[in-house]
Amino acid sequence: MSIEPFKSDAHLLKVSRQFFRNGVESFRKDTAICLTADRKRHHAYFPALFTCIAFADFLRACLEKGRRYLALHSITSSAQPGASTRGPSQGADAG
Repeated sequence: MSIEPFKSDAHLLKVSRQFFRNGVESFRKDTAICLTADRKRHHAYFPALFTCIAFADFLRACLEKGRRYLALHSITSSAQPGASTRGPSQGADAG
């Protein structure tokens, strides 16, 4: 299952990886700039702190969206004809 305007899951994954790499690179660059002392040996800690909080929130949102996507993908896969309807707790190991 692909999300528009992506042509396939592979295309979505490729774009997502590049987007994430750009986000990490930007995060590192921004925090390095904030933690570099100016002529008076002062640092801009608050912008770095805000950047850290924003990046952590971005990662949380990615994780949440990923979980929702995987749950939706699991539901649609199990609805396919011939797919197993047994969940992980209903297998042979269930007590």
